[in-house]
Amino acid sequence: MANIQLCIRLTGFLLEATWPEEINIGAMAYHSQQVLLLRHAQEKHLDAGLKRKEETGETPAALNDPMIRNHLNHTKTKQLIFILIATPVEEVGRDHDFDWAVIEPSSYRSLIQLAGRVRSPSSNRSSTTQYNTTAIQLERLSG
Repeated sequence: MANIQLCIRLTGFLLEATWPEEINIGAMAYHSQQVLLLRHAQEKHLDAGLKRKEETGETPAALNDPMIRNHLNHTKTKQLIFILIATPVEEVGRDHDFDWAVIEPSSYRSLIQLAGRVRSPSSNRSSTTQYNTTAIQLERLSG
C-alpha cells in the first residue's frame, strides 16, 4: 500500500471491524514514517517471525516468540489471523515469507517482489494449487 495514511486507516479498520465469533484478528501497520525506535522493534519482530526456514515437521520459530505465544495462549477463538499492512518499506531488504497477500498494484517490480514472498520455495512448506496473492481493484473500494 503506497499511501502511509491509508495504511494506518486500513489497520485501524481491520482492528475495529466486526468478525465472526471464531475469528480473532491481529493487525500491524508497517511504514517508513514510524518512530525509528518502534520501527526497529517492528522489524526485529517481523524478521524473527517471517523468516520461516524450518525443516518439514519442525516447529516454526514464530510459535516460540513471546508476543505470538501470548496471543495464542490467550485467544478464545478457533482462528487467530495476523495481518501486516505495509507500505513499500516491506519491499526493501526484508526476507519475509507470507502465507497470502493482497497488494495495491503500483509497479511490476512491487508485484514481482511480493509474489516472491508468498509461500516462498525456501520456506520448505508444501506447495498449493490455489492462488495466494491478489491485487486490490480500486474501483471496488471507491463505491
